[in-house]
Amino acid sequence: MAFSVVASGDVGAGMSQRPVEGAVRYFAVVGPPAASAGATSGSEGQTGASTMVGDSAVAQAGTDSFGSTPASPAPGTLLDIRVLQRYPSEDYEDLRLPPALASFCFPRGGAAVADLNEDLAQPTLHGFVLTNEAGERCYGAALHLWEEHFSGKVRVQKALAVVG
Repeated sequence: MAFSVVASGDVGAGMSQRPVEGAVRYFAVVGPPAASAGATSGSEGQTGASTMVGDSAVAQAGTDSFGSTPASPAPGTLLDIRVLQRYPSEDYEDLRLPPALASFCFPRGGAAVADLNEDLAQPTLHGFVLTNEAGERCYGAALHLWEEHFSGKVRVQKALAVVG
């Protein structure tokens, strides 16, 4: 995906900066929250057993069946995802950051967890197109990377996303 410059006029003449058509408008980091030790999915604070999403099990709580928080998520599970960081922090008037961005970055339902010793593939890139109610299209791409979980026992997926 090509990056475009921002067109600007002479600020002293009252012109403001505006993004060039087709430019990357937002950058975002999408993945599981740092404090998330266990597999989660669904709404905040929801607890319960795992459910199937495609071929993968997704637990619905950050706690195990005994009510304790596990030290690290189990390899093979999917973790709840959300936008962790974004730039700019405020939406543009003509294009807001898509609220479903996290779902488009992780279409299988969550961030995968892998064992530290597992031989993982190189980072992967996939593109997507979002269409709003007015039929306007917004294009994006997500680069999936593996990062060591804070427990030091597993790796989890994160995505670097661009939206234009």
